[in-house]
Amino acid sequence: MLVERKRIGDLYSSITEKHILKDGTRKNRLRDQAERLTVAQSNTVVVYLITGDQNAFVEQMNKLNKPVNTDLIDGAIASLLVRDNMRIIIDYSDKGGLKRMIRVMKKICDGQLDLPKLRNCNMLVARLLNITKKQWTALRNAHGTDLTYISTLNERELMKIEGIGRVRAKQIKEILNGSSEDWMD
Repeated sequence: MLVERKRIGDLYSSITEKHILKDGTRKNRLRDQAERLTVAQSNTVVVYLITGDQNAFVEQMNKLNKPVNTDLIDGAIASLLVRDNMRIIIDYSDKGGLKRMIRVMKKICDGQLDLPKLRNCNMLVARLLNITKKQWTALRNAHGTDLTYISTLNERELMKIEGIGRVRAKQIKEILNGSSEDWMD
């Protein structure tokens, strides 16, 4: 089990503040951390422990004349759950959150939680390409699983797959060739 602990204020700043990566690109800290943590997911349960009272944080920031967009916090949590397949534990207090996390860890160690041994690679690729699993299966059956090869296909070839139109074909090309605007932000 791998745990990333964030107090609500740190979570918010990691969403809103961007930093420059070694390759010169700018990315918010949360997205960068999530990408690094997802590498461990093949054999590890990844948990984000979020502690603190969001309402108290918002009130405190309002007093400092620094309004907080709570939609960003909700969106980030949803992204961690859905896009990154991470477990989220939220508690008002650090101590309560740690106790809750320890109880979950104990259940995992005792074999009381049935966790998948492997990730479903087909679902991960479908998510990456922003297509359905059925569309990925059809694409895979027609062209194989080599994403480098699939990136060389033209849009017309991609559009032969049922449900993939011009817009989706263009998006797949952009994602695989690294030219999609903000697709990972």
